[in-house]
Amino acid sequence: MKRFAIAAPALLLAACGTATHTGASTTAPPPAGPKTVIDSHGAYWSVIDNDGTFVVGVDLWAAKYRSAGGTACYWARLRSLDPSDIIDNKNTNGPQAVQIRLSDAAFLTRNCGTWQQIP
Repeated sequence: MKRFAIAAPALLLAACGTATHTGASTTAPPPAGPKTVIDSHGAYWSVIDNDGTFVVGVDLWAAKYRSAGGTACYWARLRSLDPSDIIDNKNTNGPQAVQIRLSDAAFLTRNCGTWQQIP
């Protein structure tokens, strides 16, 4: 009986530590932001490979970028994070190039594919 008195609490505590969580998380991870790649000469180049609004100087560098475009490709250089505060924009299907300036607050892109910084 003494063994049972010692074993029962030990088994009960062990069972508490093996409980599993049955609730599933429905929150998807945020989309990946712009990436930086390093070329064979050791130079850093910025790449934007998803849709979104990107802050200049934080998410991407002020530079010239190009994209192969896409169906209904839309981009805009913005004065602020407000998507209607547009400096310049374009809506097209063909290849694109844009000069993002340090004075721009943000760059918005939709359906343009990958933007790659160019020299």
